[in-house]
Amino acid sequence: MSVHSVFVLDATGKPLTPTTPAKARKLLRSGVAKKVWSKLNMFGLQMLGETRQQVPVTTLGIDPGTKFEGYAVVCGQENVLAIKLDLPDKQQQVKKMQKRQSLQYKARRKAKWIGTICFRKKPNYG
Repeated sequence: MSVHSVFVLDATGKPLTPTTPAKARKLLRSGVAKKVWSKLNMFGLQMLGETRQQVPVTTLGIDPGTKFEGYAVVCGQENVLAIKLDLPDKQQQVKKMQKRQSLQYKARRKAKWIGTICFRKKPNYG
């Protein structure tokens, strides 16, 4: 399917599968459909005669990955939607977390060590 698609309504106003602009022009010229506009001012078609009530088989494909995630919607033989998401780099996040934990561990050890030294070397004020 092309980048642009035209929504299609049946004679009663229920949505059908979108079509291409070229096919929409053919339907208008042949007098099978009329022009309609949505509330968002998008161009569409409404069929004047009865249409098939068959619903096309729609499949959702999900590709979970470590660096990228992909989603695809396939309607019949056509790829209707394909999305690729870039995920944050997990290795960098793990390295940052390990570095932070290491610094916290060193700070705790240093605080314990300094605390014991200060305790032993208390000044004698009396």
